[in-house]
Amino acid sequence: MNALPKGLSYVDAGQINADKGEGSRLASLLEKMVVEVKSPGDGSFHPKLWLLRFKPLYADDPIKMRLLILSRNLTRDRSWDAALSLDGKVVSRPSAGNRPLHDLLKELPGMAVGSMDDARQRVTLAMADELRYVEWDMPAGCDTLDFHVNGIKTGGWKPTRSRSIAVMSPFVDEEALEHLAALAPRAAKKLISRPDQLACVPAATLSKFDQVLVLCVMALQPDLIILDEFQRFRELLSGDDDAADLARALFEYGDQEASARTLLLSATPYKMLTLSEDSPDDGDHYKDFLKTIGFLHGRDRASAVADELDLEMRQFRRFLQRLPAATKQAKKARKGIEARLKKVMSRTERIDSTIERDSMLSEPSMEAKIAADDLRQAIVAAQVARSAGAPEIIEYWKSAPYLLNFMREYKLKKLLKDAVAKPDPALVAAVAEAEALALRMDDIEKYKPVEPGNARLRALMSDLFDAKLDQHLWISPSLPYYGDEAKAPTLTKALVFSAWQMVPDALAALISYEAERRMGAAETKLAYSDAEKRRPLQFRLDANNRPAACALSISSTPPHCWPNSGTP
Repeated sequence: MNALPKGLSYVDAGQINADKGEGSRLASLLEKMVVEVKSPGDGSFHPKLWLLRFKPLYADDPIKMRLLILSRNLTRDRSWDAALSLDGKVVSRPSAGNRPLHDLLKELPGMAVGSMDDARQRVTLAMADELRYVEWDMPAGCDTLDFHVNGIKTGGWKPTRSRSIAVMSPFVDEEALEHLAALAPRAAKKLISRPDQLACVPAATLSKFDQVLVLCVMALQPDLIILDEFQRFRELLSGDDDAADLARALFEYGDQEASARTLLLSATPYKMLTLSEDSPDDGDHYKDFLKTIGFLHGRDRASAVADELDLEMRQFRRFLQRLPAATKQAKKARKGIEARLKKVMSRTERIDSTIERDSMLSEPSMEAKIAADDLRQAIVAAQVARSAGAPEIIEYWKSAPYLLNFMREYKLKKLLKDAVAKPDPALVAAVAEAEALALRMDDIEKYKPVEPGNARLRALMSDLFDAKLDQHLWISPSLPYYGDEAKAPTLTKALVFSAWQMVPDALAALISYEAERRMGAAETKLAYSDAEKRRPLQFRLDANNRPAACALSISSTPPHCWPNSGTP
């Protein structure tokens, strides 16, 4: 009589791959545990299911089982794996929900390729019978469990309507995604797949999902990852949202042999200076600097490197305070800090690219005149900030107009949102006074002139519109590609730098609005909110499949400002 085996492994017939290295002779002892099976029809045997049975230590205790359902094969591959782990105990009453799992185990002996001894059959059938009586512990957030096994009997799993659906699969097609997209509201549908699969799905189908995510870096298997214009990524290093998770997966990517190197170009991940009146939510320049250096040295050494650099920086500061007596020690400390920083960061100046050593840049002076309306905006905005308990807003006011319209995630805007449930009378009065000077949607809908509300913005708009730059679809190169150089002064681009996140929104919205207004948008009898209904440029092909003439709607805004935040 054969002894009962301690474990069995049912695998797809002909799909066992041996390790390339020299295997242990002990592996031959596992052969009796392996049973090759062939799936009914022409399909593959692909359940990826583990079932463990735990014998009780005491007679009164129940038999316990653990069920693991994985998403990938049992290999050395380091791909991401999503797994379900369930613990349960054998009770006296069967559960109808376990019937599909019971049927799968019961069919396995009959699917075996070749002979199978009675001992292994008895173990499999006994576990199948016990499986019907298992009562599973519910995972957090779940009330019921349903199991579906495709290919054993007629029919298959067909999901029903749900409040939300998340699709995560290495293989997708249009028909299946269309079916799934119809089962839940758009805002509650997520799709994660491979880039080569998503590229074959029509955009109309993908648009029915609220989020479509792809970890393309895993598919490309890169040795070097280059990220250009990577600014202020403090939130990605310490955040807990989807963007932070995806960024960490990118930074920490690696295969079995080596990790990919990451090169960050034009990166300014931390503020250059933190002022006493700045909000703590905006970060601390020194702490963020240490975190950045630790990050650049790799996850394993990040904390230790940050601590070591902190000590060196503090020692260097003490030497500077004792100058000139400690000049020698200060120079040595500075040299050590520079050597540490140069291992992970560098700065390249481009001024040598031109004869004048100015990188073809100039900084003309602009006269910024403060108007009475600018001061009134500063007064009412400061009163709102004081009533809400927010930091001083003078630095914000210097850089952007209509603060309450454009501040979005700033501390002041968050405090105002929190105060809605329990408003303070003084704050309500301050907001009411500020609202009188805020952007008025009625005027914007009719394309009425909007006062810049900020001295710097007023000067920038004067520089832009006085030179009629808004009437150009693009700016020609500073140096011609061929022929003689232009005799007249060429139009030039302007770069605007600011430390505040609201500035790009404010400038793009107000300048684009003014450009559109000057181009006669109001004459089209369309409101500002109808702007997205227009089609500025229409490209057509003639009968010979060649580009035909382009129709340009004069009511559109040339793409000289980005981002266009739309309605302020």
